[in-house]
Amino acid sequence: MSNLKNNKKKSLPSTAAGFTFIELLIVILILGIFTTIAFVRPGESMAGFNNRILLDQLIDDINYAQTSALARRETITVAFDVGADSYTVYLGPASDGNEFNGFPNGVGGVVDMNSLKLGGVDLTSANFNNSQSLQFLPTGTPLAGGSIVVNQTTLNIEPETGKCILN
Repeated sequence: MSNLKNNKKKSLPSTAAGFTFIELLIVILILGIFTTIAFVRPGESMAGFNNRILLDQLIDDINYAQTSALARRETITVAFDVGADSYTVYLGPASDGNEFNGFPNGVGGVVDMNSLKLGGVDLTSANFNNSQSLQFLPTGTPLAGGSIVVNQTTLNIEPETGKCILN
């Protein structure tokens, strides 16, 4: 029985397997630096960061409305309410009152910009050929271009393409 135990080969851990403690510390340090840079942008306050997220969300919603008009082959209208800092998305013209239920970030087609919890929101103006409604035709083209001013930042919507451009 003792010969049986002696016949088993004992395996010793290899010195090349795994990482050394120093290597792990260096990797963690590098990841920490990248994380810090990602969360703290030099020269940009948290309010500026939140404002950028708010504008990106608005641009995404406008692009979604345009894509929906094209995909559904029907008019989609985004009606801005400057007093309430919100906008409502309608299937068809706003005058029909057919709200776009299931619109992302919206409840019953209404997107309250303050509910996004990104700090103070001031929807100053929305002007599309003397209207506060941005309307996308079934072809995906806007009825008229225009601009939206949020937190002193102007977002222009091109009349031919519906492309959003920040100023």
